[in-house]
Amino acid sequence: VVLLPLLLALSVALEAGACIAAKWLFVGRLMPGSYPLWGPDYFRWLFNRHLVEKVRDRVSELVSGTPLLAAFYRALGAEIGARVDLNDPELEEPDLIFIGDDVEVNHARLS
Repeated sequence: VVLLPLLLALSVALEAGACIAAKWLFVGRLMPGSYPLWGPDYFRWLFNRHLVEKVRDRVSELVSGTPLLAAFYRALGAEIGARVDLNDPELEEPDLIFIGDDVEVNHARLS
């Protein structure tokens, strides 16, 4: 019974690491712009969106409100300043997000 929280934390950490690795290996950095529907950039965006969406919820449940959530989004490409408190935000496209220093974000959907 004592090991269950540790196993959950370990599985979420491995999932987050796999998400970050897959994002950078298969998608890279997404840039703002206008892209044709059904083109390669569209499928890169779609893969990234689904990948981040599935992992984000589980990571956020465990580390919301801690510096670890900001570190997770930074690893996905978001530019997040110092002393930022993220309480369960839904960042859809981390590559396109910029949050300055000394900011608190509560239950917001940023895309």
